Amino acid sequence: MMVALPLFFGSCSKNEEVSDRKVSQKSLNGTVWIAKETNEHLEFVLKFYDKTFKLSAADGDKVESATGEYKYEYPYVWLTLKGEKARLTIIDGDKMYAPLDDNDKALFELQ
Repeated sequence: MMVALPLFFGSCSKNEEVSDRKVSQKSLNGTVWIAKETNEHLEFVLKFYDKTFKLSAADGDKVESATGEYKYEYPYVWLTLKGEKARLTIIDGDKMYAPLDDNDKALFELQ
């Protein structure tokens, strides 16, 4: 399942929902974001702490997790995980988009 963690950006589906929860423009500490891929039965969870984050990928009963560092300057979040870097963008205060390899975007939603 270690393969799933680096591929999480390419494995997330799009899902548009309205939410009244909004993230702080000053800190992500304590927030949880989830992206689901219904075709693959995968769920990705991003949990933010003071200066680190934990990314978990779940496929049924199998769960893989890794921890990295992040930098936050609203609306951008720069993640560094195992030497790989990605820039995510927060939209409408409750959605976070991650770039995919094919010019598409993955969607994480604030929980």
